[in-house]
Amino acid sequence: MKMGFLPILAGIMIPALAIMVCVIYPKNWKKKRFVLGVKNRSEFRQGEAEAEVSGLLARARRFAVILIVSYSAINLLLFLLRNEAKQFIIWYYLTLAALILVNVPYWRGNGELKALKKRLGIEKKTGVKVVDVKSITASHALNKAQMVIPAVLAVLFLGLTLLFEKGILHFGSEAGRRYAGSYIVFEMVGALTLIAVILVPLAIMIDNARSQIVSENSGENVNYNRAVKKVWADFSVFVSWSTLAAAILGAAGVWVLGSEIPGMIMLGVFLVLIFAMLFVLMRKLSVLSSRYADETPYDMDEDDNWLLGMFYYNPSDRRLNVSRRTDTGFTINLAHPAGKVITAIIAIMLAAVITAMTIGIKTMDSPLQVRLSEGTVICHQLKDEYKIDLDDIREMEYGDDMSDLKKSKVAGYNTQSVLKGTFLVNGEKGCRVFMDPGQKEYIRIKTDSCTYYINASTAEETRALYEEILSNR
Repeated sequence: MKMGFLPILAGIMIPALAIMVCVIYPKNWKKKRFVLGVKNRSEFRQGEAEAEVSGLLARARRFAVILIVSYSAINLLLFLLRNEAKQFIIWYYLTLAALILVNVPYWRGNGELKALKKRLGIEKKTGVKVVDVKSITASHALNKAQMVIPAVLAVLFLGLTLLFEKGILHFGSEAGRRYAGSYIVFEMVGALTLIAVILVPLAIMIDNARSQIVSENSGENVNYNRAVKKVWADFSVFVSWSTLAAAILGAAGVWVLGSEIPGMIMLGVFLVLIFAMLFVLMRKLSVLSSRYADETPYDMDEDDNWLLGMFYYNPSDRRLNVSRRTDTGFTINLAHPAGKVITAIIAIMLAAVITAMTIGIKTMDSPLQVRLSEGTVICHQLKDEYKIDLDDIREMEYGDDMSDLKKSKVAGYNTQSVLKGTFLVNGEKGCRVFMDPGQKEYIRIKTDSCTYYINASTAEETRALYEEILSNR
């Protein structure tokens, strides 16, 4: 994570939170089909009930504005941290907390509106749910080739960048070729390629989702669902091709100009375009929702199946994907067998990321320790990372300026406080690095299996370790 990426990350999330607030706490709530996850009813738009609903949304918006301002201020304070790894980890936890907190008024408001329903004497309408087979089979809008082609091209381009990083292919300017082996271009293109690839199954899933029933009239259902899916299909295709373009232009900028700045600029332009298209998507979905809400008399009360107004749980519903009650996308039916599996996978992935972040910040704060014990050089941080037997050492030298080392991380940590893991060092692959980048001095140890670059937390300790190894060999 580079220092320059923090403003990009903040630039993504601040407007994203603002858009989320506008969607879930709308000012024109009377025109929406759902409000705070509850089906909007005429009773909500009359007398004291109207004032209560408006008050709920107004309080929620005030809370959200305070949250976004606080989140933005803390993001600015993060610039005071010189350790970019800590910046990112703290930003991650901060963003996770913001995403949870911004929904708290929604969850509370959902419960209050359900209570309001009971006070107003609104009874749940049971009736017979229409099984609209024609609508389910007829509503498709996605041209799959338009999603698959950019994803395949992105994967092929990623392979090209890997050949560049490995030094198999040589192209670009002399300054650009110096980035070979650093994997900076590969990581940037890889991240964008992952977006393009993941978009393919997501877009197909949305296009194949069971159609939402908005009317007893089958044809009207077909028109509504095809229109919704067309909006999502256009957005997915745009994002997919934009992702490919950002990957190619960003990499080309690094190769030709020999700087990471073009890649960062391209990423920023890419994000601006995505947010612009996201705004257009939200607007189109809102227009569709309001139009069909006015024209369709079909009523179905599923409020109790929406936990907190956001999580759908209905064992009697065979659909896996259902439309969100914010009319901005789809979610899964948690009662569906596949929905349970997906939920478990998401929970495990989230727990894994949080655990990795926690370990990461502990690693940033823990000092590197190297010592000689019973004929073994031990490199320790949180645990014994490397053990080098003195009998295995074939060569050893003392370096007094780490800046002479051209090093690129392959796997591990490359931060302002820790250099640890497998690196490409001065063209040599598979080197094991265990160093404090704040120190200039280091020890190079070569064994039959690999080469190690290590140092201690001070120059004196590094020199003392070197002398101790020499005297004991």
